[in-house]
Amino acid sequence: MQAYGVWDEARRVAKRSYIIVDKEGVIQYYDIRPTNTEKDLLSTEHLLNAVKKVNRGS
Repeated sequence: MQAYGVWDEARRVAKRSYIIVDKEGVIQYYDIRPTNTEKDLLSTEHLLNAVKKVNRGS
């Protein structure tokens, strides 16, 4: 978590984050969200589109 910059040391928890790493280990998608409400979650459709984009190599 610290390697990806999503660790909140003050609260001692991981920030809500979405990270997609390709087969070569390169981060292709990265998003950090507030952790206080469910409305800040990304939709399943949004995440699937991000994965498809990475798989296409776009």
